[in-house]
Amino acid sequence: MRYAEGPTIDTLLKAYDTLSHATIPQMLALAALIIPGLLSLRVYEAKRGGEGRNANDVLIDIAAYSFVIDLIGFALLSIVNLIPPSPWQMLLRLLTFVVAFIVFPILLGWGWYEMQTWMVRAGFVADPIQKPWDKVFRRIFQQKLDLVAIATLRDGRRVASRLLDPAYASTYPADEQILLGEMWKVDEDGRLVAPYSGSYGMLIDKADIETLEFIEWSSVATYLRDRQKETSDERPPG
Repeated sequence: MRYAEGPTIDTLLKAYDTLSHATIPQMLALAALIIPGLLSLRVYEAKRGGEGRNANDVLIDIAAYSFVIDLIGFALLSIVNLIPPSPWQMLLRLLTFVVAFIVFPILLGWGWYEMQTWMVRAGFVADPIQKPWDKVFRRIFQQKLDLVAIATLRDGRRVASRLLDPAYASTYPADEQILLGEMWKVDEDGRLVAPYSGSYGMLIDKADIETLEFIEWSSVATYLRDRQKETSDERPPG
């Protein structure tokens, strides 16, 4: 009885044997067909964040990116080849290769994400950023929102922080963690009391968080001022 792994191993060995006899121009051509699409995909995924996708979708995207890049890149190189041979033509070919297969793939991945973002806002397509964790923190840090984060941990503790430097949240493909900045004491009702003296922050893994609440700092500041005023009014005159 022949196992299913047999043909897979044979195929890999044949592919390796074929590549081992390939010439340098053939290897460069293969790299030009694959690497630019992979570069575009990595730029897009770095912008998009969110969860990883299955291998089939990734391969389809690489092929699609590579097709567009190669179509434009080889068209430009063909135009350059029409110039009579000269040192300037060789330099122009090199510059065209760099622009077509390195710079353009980066711009393609970036531009496709920005186009998708615009289409999401217009309601034409679904949001490619599927995880609220990535979406919320990306908006907070990009728009520099002045917020307080109150985290309820799985052990029952509640910690609060104003999201100031060095506050940071990691997103896909990294493990989801949050570095809280200015730490505050919290009373039994979940209200901020006073900042911890000398605190530089707290690193928390998402797996340790039960809930995460965000409050505008302006609301907290107003509450603190009102409470301070009430405390001052309650003091007996000196």
